[in-house]
Amino acid sequence: MSDELVIASVCRHFVPVALNLYEIRKAKGRDGDFFRAMQKQRPDLYQGVYIVGPTGNVLSGHGQMIEPKSKWTTAIRDTLAVGLERFGPVKAREELRSDAQRDRGVGVRDDGSIAIAAYMRYMMLGLDRRGLGEQAAIDRIILTRDDLSKLVIASEFPAGTRWKLPVETVTKFHKLLSPSSDANTLTRADEVAEAVLEVQIDKIADGVAYLSMRGKLAGAHTWQFDPHKGKKIRAEVTLIGVGSVDTKSSQLIELTLVGDGRYWSFPPHDGLMKYGTVAEWRRK
Repeated sequence: MSDELVIASVCRHFVPVALNLYEIRKAKGRDGDFFRAMQKQRPDLYQGVYIVGPTGNVLSGHGQMIEPKSKWTTAIRDTLAVGLERFGPVKAREELRSDAQRDRGVGVRDDGSIAIAAYMRYMMLGLDRRGLGEQAAIDRIILTRDDLSKLVIASEFPAGTRWKLPVETVTKFHKLLSPSSDANTLTRADEVAEAVLEVQIDKIADGVAYLSMRGKLAGAHTWQFDPHKGKKIRAEVTLIGVGSVDTKSSQLIELTLVGDGRYWSFPPHDGLMKYGTVAEWRRK
């Protein structure tokens, strides 16, 4: 779906909708009924891409992984083309450019909260590029104004001061506990067993307090679906980071955390998988 031609076609001819399969198939009301009626028309597809008309008629679909990925991309392009042909003439929408990441990694929201950009990627051989996953998972971590107040106290103390952030604040970084963005593999906030992040003021210069951070997250997610329902997925990540605070305004300027992650899926697929994480934010 990241192919340029696929993106262009979707933007100009389709109304894209992303659905969580596990939620929509049990949803009550019109949304769930619409999806279930759509699935009945294509029982060969467990999940995937459906091209559906406004009355609910499935025009085309694709739900199989194909190797190499170049062939998979071609299959998606063909699926879109077939759907358009069966639907009939469609007036192309005018392309509008926008910042898709405007609420992620930069700036402060109106309510004083921030959205930290988070990235996770398999690193099976450490820094050796041969062990890198093909692409990074992307997410965001929301810290409230109150969460930030526990960081910006750096403006009130001298260099060398250390303190630990509250567990409830550190727990919000639980999205770093999986190399995948699939919520079914991710330790949820209420499944976090360890959440520690210690902050130290390394120095204060020209009205800026420079921070260093060290910590750890760990937890276990219980798989929710048969045939592996009840099995545990474990993960832990060791964190180090830096940040800075304006001592005059008591405002966070920037924050970066990097993590060394270890992940074990449920048995029998529970071999150690190494991954890396980055969480970053800046005011401007």
